[in-house]
Amino acid sequence: CVAKFDHHCELIGNCIGERNHGIFWWFVFSQTLAFYTCCRIIGSSSLGITTLLVQQFQWAALYVVLIKCYVYLLSLVSWIVFIIHCLLAISNTTTFEFAKGRHLDYLKGTREMDLVFSRGLFSNLRSFCCTIGNWKPTIWRMPDKILRDSEKWWEHPWQNKYWSCC
Repeated sequence: CVAKFDHHCELIGNCIGERNHGIFWWFVFSQTLAFYTCCRIIGSSSLGITTLLVQQFQWAALYVVLIKCYVYLLSLVSWIVFIIHCLLAISNTTTFEFAKGRHLDYLKGTREMDLVFSRGLFSNLRSFCCTIGNWKPTIWRMPDKILRDSEKWWEHPWQNKYWSCC
């Protein structure tokens, strides 16, 4: 029973929702920045795969190659999670809604790229970022009906009166 339930994060052992989604985003951002820094440090090593293949075998080079593979993989996963949560914040959607999509009762009749909860970029970001510390519960409302023939193409950039993407 979490307001605007996003997901349960096993890494931090807590549910992510309306009250802490912005804080979780900062956690993922700092984690991504830390992995980027690690990649830069490890990437500056003169030991690598060429040392193993061209020059004489060295255990230190093998360790560096294994560590590079491990850290680069973790960095890639961190970047993917960061980008996904940026997109979720911009569209005012949760991971749960993004993953379950049209299988949820209140999202029946919508399509994959419909931004049914979006209230505009700045309103979405304000509700995402500015609820830290001064959170007030909001009344949940059903998604608005999508008007695909509207003149306001920016409300539904993926499919509207003028073009259809997906």
